Amino acid sequence: TEISNGESMVAELVAQCRQTTSKLILSYHNFDETPDEQFILDRLSAAQQLGGDVAKVAVMPKNYKDVLTLLSATYTARTELLDIPIITMSMGAEGAVTRIAGGLFGSDLTFAIGKASSAPGQIPIDDLRKAWTALSFE
Repeated sequence: TEISNGESMVAELVAQCRQTTSKLILSYHNFDETPDEQFILDRLSAAQQLGGDVAKVAVMPKNYKDVLTLLSATYTARTELLDIPIITMSMGAEGAVTRIAGGLFGSDLTFAIGKASSAPGQIPIDDLRKAWTALSFE
């Protein structure tokens, strides 16, 4: 669920998940821009502090510097802040590289196209596997 849904709704979902084997992804999506690095780190940290099992941030870059901002925040979150899994990605054409190499910076999962795309910048799964092979992920 989105962190922006409010602490009481998030707390209710956390409680429900704790009664089952379900895991809760607490996310922040920005389809307009990439906030600064501290804002991204704050959202990732909030996901852990609010009881999320996974922290997710997806943002829209306006340029490649925005992509670097997201990757830098991911690396800092992984190495200095979070103890839970992280999912981060930049969307759109510029952000596609984060879907290929996000794992190098600490992102634990990405999304690829199976039959149809669900967000801008997703890569077909076969192409993603080829890229990972080139980077020695597989």
